[in-house]
Order: sequence, then C-alpha cells, then structure tokens
Amino acid sequence: FSVIFAINSGGLITFSLLGSRVVGRRGSAWLLRRGLVGTATASMAALVVTVAHASLGALLVCFFALLCANGIVLPNGTASAMAAGGGALGSASALLGLGQFGSGALVAPLVGLAGSRDALPMAIVIAAAGTAALLVDLLFAPREAPVPSRAES
Repeated sequence: FSVIFAINSGGLITFSLLGSRVVGRRGSAWLLRRGLVGTATASMAALVVTVAHASLGALLVCFFALLCANGIVLPNGTASAMAAGGGALGSASALLGLGQFGSGALVAPLVGLAGSRDALPMAIVIAAAGTAALLVDLLFAPREAPVPSRAES
C-alpha cells in the first residue's frame, strides 16, 4: 500500500509542478479545464475497469491518472475560485472549504452502500463526481481571456 501511495503522490506532485510552469502562459482556467477533462476521463475509465472486473493493476493505473489530473485541478480550481472572491477572500476561502468538506461528508456514505467487498459504488461515485465537475465547468465557468504571451507584453 505504501509503495502505491508514494507513486500516486509522486504523480500528483509532478503534475502540480508541471502546471505551475504552464499557468503563467495559459492561465488557471485553461489548465483547470484540461485537468477536469483528465479527471472525467480517468474516473470513467475506473468505472469501466470496475464493471469489467479487470485486474487490480488496471484500476491502479486509472487511479494514478486520476491523481495526476487532480494535480492540475486542485491548485487551478482554488486559484479560479479565489480570483472571483474580490475583496472578500476570507469569505471565499471559507465557502470553498465548506463546499469541499461538506460535499465529501455527503458523498462518503454512498461509497459504502454495497459493503466493503464491492468496488462498484466507489467507481460510480468517482465517475459521477469527475463527470459532474467537468460539466459544471463547461456550463457555468466564465471564459477567461487568454494570457498574453511575453512577446506581446
């Protein structure tokens, strides 16, 4: 378990660092959208692997891809949310934390609906959350103007 945890953590950290190198050129909204596409894709792949009763290795690959995508989503989602906070950054931060922990508390019991021997509820919750996050971004996120390149400034 600890080796798998370390590998997944390495993927999350690596993609966070890669995102930090790109955000200045493309902007956080652009990166967030690409990360959400990765999250939705990896979460749906995890559902397919679970339904197909594929190997644990295949599921671990899906989880690794999911965590790599989250390395892009988490910092850029927070940056995008805080950018809209204006002069009330403390309130924006509090609402962001409430949303994250509140939704986690509401969704966590759904994973255990079928007991501890079936991974299907977990895969369904992950796929639903990953897909819903992308749909919310596509439908409701304001379009950010492209970041000017250094040659233009």
